[in-house]
Amino acid sequence: MARPKHVHTTKFSQDALTTLLDLIEIKLQSMEVFDREDAREAKILAEARCEIAAILGLVVTPVTPPRQISTAASRMHRT
Repeated sequence: MARPKHVHTTKFSQDALTTLLDLIEIKLQSMEVFDREDAREAKILAEARCEIAAILGLVVTPVTPPRQISTAASRMHRT
């Protein structure tokens, strides 16, 4: 039976965690999802946001989903 990996956790100040939470929210709100990679990144960021909020004891509401790229913009992106 394999041993679980030991996870080393560093203590962060409340100010540092609040700043990280703000940065994650800004990134999520400004993202445009072009492909699966972007969708995966958005999911990871949303999960990190929930984790940090839980550590801070905050209740977070869902951020608006990342914007899907319009068909016109995707055509421009390919050229």
